[in-house]
Amino acid sequence: MARYYPVSPLYWSDDTVVGWKDSEKLLALYLLTCPHRNLEGLYRLPVAYIEADLGWDRRQVQDAMTTMIVKRFAAYDTKASVVWLPNALKYHQPATKPQVQGALNALQAVPDTPLFEHFAEAAKHYAPRLYEALGEPLTEPLTEGVEEPHE
Repeated sequence: MARYYPVSPLYWSDDTVVGWKDSEKLLALYLLTCPHRNLEGLYRLPVAYIEADLGWDRRQVQDAMTTMIVKRFAAYDTKASVVWLPNALKYHQPATKPQVQGALNALQAVPDTPLFEHFAEAAKHYAPRLYEALGEPLTEPLTEGVEEPHE
């Protein structure tokens, strides 16, 4: 686990974030900095971990996560308990060979998820070296398997 994840102070003045409830701001900040996260922004995060780490009940997590999904800050695969932060690679691209290898190692710990297809598209746009290292991703658009965190 990394000891440091940079979060811009502009987070607090971002037009989208300013309009969120405090619980939504806290969940977003948690998703950016939690001990389960990786720099690539695709990682396993069971809802129970969020509940335990934030001291929230399931409804609080679901309500705040729904906003994260609607605002496209995050996507969540309930079957695999995987979260994806669509802009993670925009801000933290693995550039060197060791960084790309580190990203590949981190991604190996992520359960199979349809979110990987979206992640690969983001890598193609923001992190071409990582994208090349991923190999040939599926080219069909993702339409199944991604659900809102309601059970």
